[in-house]
Amino acid sequence: TATWAGFATAPMGILAVVTAPIVGKLMAKLDPRLIVTYGMVVLAISFFMRAHLNAQADYMSVALAMFVLGAGVPACLVTLTSLAVSDLPPEKVANGSGLQNFIRVMAMAVGASLTSTYWENATKEARANLVSIIDPTMTLTPPNGLSAESGLALFSKMVDAQAVMLATNDFYAMATILILVFAAAVWLAKRPKGPLQQVSH
Repeated sequence: TATWAGFATAPMGILAVVTAPIVGKLMAKLDPRLIVTYGMVVLAISFFMRAHLNAQADYMSVALAMFVLGAGVPACLVTLTSLAVSDLPPEKVANGSGLQNFIRVMAMAVGASLTSTYWENATKEARANLVSIIDPTMTLTPPNGLSAESGLALFSKMVDAQAVMLATNDFYAMATILILVFAAAVWLAKRPKGPLQQVSH
């Protein structure tokens, strides 16, 4: 339900609130690329955890992955925003930050659209694969009190649920690899000459 979905995602905010001020202080002391790498590795760990969930996963399994995610999000968002405008003169920082935010929001919108399309297609492919391995000569014995038609409908729902889960696992497995590649790519960015100042995001 929507309520339990909210309960499952809420733990992310708990650790994010704790981590954000720590990241803000570390930005003035550490190489920002190191902070971003930490954040992306934490994201990869969270994605990896979700890539191994199954249809019987309990609340704690989902919430724990979201809790871990909260430790990495501030390190990525806050630091990347500041790193993107680190070479700009002070009078252009506001414009640069606004442009960076615009690009980020647009990328999120495009990413959400691509993710939805990928997930839908992956679900259809997973369902087709599951159906293809079902023995057509197998006799379906519906639970007590159900007709054959109801039993088939119930079986179809079970296949659909497994297809969605397999598609989700595949997506997060791919996301884990991509985020690690991006973590390595961050080191191609030039290190700021002075301490990195936190910029509103």
